[in-house]
Amino acid sequence: EQWEMAYGGPYWDSAQSIRSTADGGYIVTADNGSYEGPGEDSAYWVLQLDAEGAVRWQRIYNIGFYAYNSEIQGIGGGNYFFSGEYGGVWIMELDGGGDVEWQRSYRGITYFPHVMPLRSGDGYIASGPQLTGSDMSFISLFRIDAEGNPSWERHYGAEGHTVGGSLVEMPDGGLVLVGGTESAGAGMTDGLILKTDPAGNISPTCLLNMPVETPLTVTETSASPVDSAETAVSVTTRNDEPEIVVSETFAEVRTICSAP
Repeated sequence: EQWEMAYGGPYWDSAQSIRSTADGGYIVTADNGSYEGPGEDSAYWVLQLDAEGAVRWQRIYNIGFYAYNSEIQGIGGGNYFFSGEYGGVWIMELDGGGDVEWQRSYRGITYFPHVMPLRSGDGYIASGPQLTGSDMSFISLFRIDAEGNPSWERHYGAEGHTVGGSLVEMPDGGLVLVGGTESAGAGMTDGLILKTDPAGNISPTCLLNMPVETPLTVTETSASPVDSAETAVSVTTRNDEPEIVVSETFAEVRTICSAP
């Protein structure tokens, strides 16, 4: 069955991520600007939906900052792992009804964080760019345990901007990050793929290997969930045939460093 629904109040509300749930429904994260109203910071918003899009429960988490770029994943036992951006990374573990099990904020990634559970189930990995000024940024990568406590932190970069995108964990426990860098390549900014060992290490001789000079700042947080009452409204959108132009592309592969 196909359906279209709109969710929100009178102001700026925008869904950010969605995952399917074991019962055939969905768990959704969003930015909610209707909770505080115009001119105020948006709040995190989590909705659990059934298979037809009807709201089972929804909770607002007002952190006192502008909240955006949120993601959620099921982590077993009916709980969820939530992460969002606010000028740092806000991480929460939620139970099956949206109540907070634990929460922390981490200052070390400036924007567009990517956070994922480890295969082992005993922690999480976060990556993203950290700005150090108008002319330099680097990738910050850190691991936290299952309760949100930091285990280690790594930085990758050189002169100019190096920024991180998404990451994956490999079967050997190593991590592969993608991003972009001005520090190496054919010129301007080039795509970057970086493979580390399970502890985030790369070769000491690698150009992008750098010391951790600005350690991660971890803060205990206290966002309390508030029940929200936005309604789902059936909508109809246009379904036009797209016009896609396919072009041949080319890229020159350059090795920055190899495994020792």
